[in-house]
Amino acid sequence: MVPAMVLCLGGIPASAEALRQSRDTEGNVHFGTSRNPNLCCMCMPALRFESERGRTRFFLPYGLERTVGNDRVFSSQDGKAWYCEGVREMGRSSHKCGLIPALL
Repeated sequence: MVPAMVLCLGGIPASAEALRQSRDTEGNVHFGTSRNPNLCCMCMPALRFESERGRTRFFLPYGLERTVGNDRVFSSQDGKAWYCEGVREMGRSSHKCGLIPALL
């Protein structure tokens, strides 16, 4: 598990607790807290990211781009950018979120 600290970019962070990386039985990557292990579901590495006007845009393989509000962007201490979006157990939708390398 890789811990990640919360990064606040112009918004109130969703949690002060460090995020932990986990993998489900199918190998999908998730980030979350002890209370909410599926805070960020179905995460995939992003090729790069850009922060602008309260949002962060993630550039994904195959030319895909996804945008996340900075109140749902966290710091990734593994040095990788991640975009997360998926479905929790029992069919309840999760919120999209992202992780970016810690800024100096």
